[in-house]
Amino acid sequence: MNLRTFYLMLLLVPFFNVAYAGFVINGEITGAKYGKAWITRSEDNKVIAGPVEIENGRFTIKGEMEYATSCYLNINRTGVLVLLENTKMTFKGDINDLTVNLLKGSPLNDLYSKWRLLQPTELANFIKEHNDNELSGYLVDLYANYPYRRVVEHYALLGDRAKEMHYGRLLKKKMEMMAKTQPGRKVPVFEVLNVNGSKSDLSQYAGKTIVIDFWASWCAPCRREIPHIRELYNKFKDKNVVFLAVSMDSEDKKWKKALEQEKMEWPQVRDEKGFDKDGLRSVFGFDSIPFLVVVNGEGKVAASIDFELKNTLEVEIEKTLKDK
Repeated sequence: MNLRTFYLMLLLVPFFNVAYAGFVINGEITGAKYGKAWITRSEDNKVIAGPVEIENGRFTIKGEMEYATSCYLNINRTGVLVLLENTKMTFKGDINDLTVNLLKGSPLNDLYSKWRLLQPTELANFIKEHNDNELSGYLVDLYANYPYRRVVEHYALLGDRAKEMHYGRLLKKKMEMMAKTQPGRKVPVFEVLNVNGSKSDLSQYAGKTIVIDFWASWCAPCRREIPHIRELYNKFKDKNVVFLAVSMDSEDKKWKKALEQEKMEWPQVRDEKGFDKDGLRSVFGFDSIPFLVVVNGEGKVAASIDFELKNTLEVEIEKTLKDK
């Protein structure tokens, strides 16, 4: 071997030793001789790979996952939900019978296939058995993301490795955010816009029970709850209870149009930042509306109530009045 050949081989060594860092799916589909295949991430419907051509029923699709998560493998006009990770896989089946277990070569998807046969009530036991992978964190984020107590309980089941992965980190941030409106916490200081454009805070309601209702003109469930809020307002307005509707509308015009339509008699204000993550949504630790916070006369959170717990509002208001 001459010196020139030796140095050339040294230059080529890295190319032979570096494996592909992302995922590869080699597919064989009967009933779909031609067409296209592509992958969309289920959480945001974003196309993350493809489309690629299907030729004689075969295709190869490549990409790279930032983290393992559920995705749709789309083949022409049909698709199947799988758990996608960075590894080499095959997918073989009939276009009329695409199932999650046809994806081979992915340990996480194999576990995901088993999970799909179970019920959400079996989540805790499943995580205990498989607590140190990305799938368990994904499932907790999907099925146990509320209320606060449930998130804490399920997060504790995750192993150290899973807690450091994408969904484990998301869950930790979510718990920290939700903790802001747990009973006993002092209500954060914040300013809002009044209908006339001036700013105000909660100081004018000191010593009273305050029901803060976060809503928006574009939130249909919020607006369906207004008649219920009105009933409670009429019941408690003379009992030292203040109702404060805080709109998450980013556009003043849409907010005021909704006010004209709904004709709410209690104080109306708006967060200038709307539903932006840097606005009151972050300050009060919620990521969906309607969301209500009951504040007692000491300025502390008595209860935080999401849409699922909406029927508990009256009871929570009664509690604060009894505790005075």
